[in-house]
Amino acid sequence: MRRGRGEDGALAALGIDPAAVSAVDPELFAALAADWRALREKGEETGTVPFFVPGYREIMARAAELATIEDLPADMRRLVDRMLEEHRGHLAATGRCGVTGTSRSSGRSRFSIAA
Repeated sequence: MRRGRGEDGALAALGIDPAAVSAVDPELFAALAADWRALREKGEETGTVPFFVPGYREIMARAAELATIEDLPADMRRLVDRMLEEHRGHLAATGRCGVTGTSRSSGRSRFSIAA
């Protein structure tokens, strides 16, 4: 999420390089990654794809929200893009529509999730 000009100045005044500050709270991202792993593990345990595991829609909504952040760090971007790509595969396999948008390579990401 972009910071305002005043925020960059405040960070610089504190001796913090604004470019070194993540666009996303690392704890929130770590929670998303852990939830995603748990969801996939639950799917494997129950013999189903994550798409049908309770909590999937909420987790994917969080990933879609992160996908809209232009300056998302590369490691976070890789996971979010992989999650959304897998989601598109689930939708195609089930004959549903739901993820619309563009990939990071085209500039901006705009996604909506339907399950």
